[in-house]
Amino acid sequence: MANCLLCNHSLTKKLTISEIIFPGPIREQVVCDDCFQKFNRYSDKDACQGCGRENDGNLCGDCRRWQQQYGWHLSHYPIFHYNQAMREFMQQYKFQGQYHLRAVFQQSLQKVINQMDYDFLVPIPVTNHTMRTRGFNQVTGLIENVQYTELIKHREKQKVAQSKKDR
Repeated sequence: MANCLLCNHSLTKKLTISEIIFPGPIREQVVCDDCFQKFNRYSDKDACQGCGRENDGNLCGDCRRWQQQYGWHLSHYPIFHYNQAMREFMQQYKFQGQYHLRAVFQQSLQKVINQMDYDFLVPIPVTNHTMRTRGFNQVTGLIENVQYTELIKHREKQKVAQSKKDR
């Protein structure tokens, strides 16, 4: 029996009808329902069509400015809100180096990515300094079960940490 990666409580696997009827690999649960419910999913209906920020479902002001200035806007699809549970997860995963926590979101990300229509999936790279400090790229860890292409690299040696920025 496995334990939840976040709270360490015992996990009890509940088989679905399709797992019982159709043979094949059974996905291992890595986080309990109570912990996973703390991560709030975005709604497709109430989000900017460009950046995914919550609004009335139209382009937000920033994306409208991009559209007017450059003739195009972002196509970003957020999956989870950056709430307290996500902040704590990122603190443990990225900054405390708990690489095993990548499994918490791998299935969710894989499902969303597999439903998308794209030519290339290009993960954002970390700087050489971050790779030496952290020892892993947090993005490629989360999508290791999906085919991706590393097309871009950082030119700078160090940068301001994303967690230090605000919108």
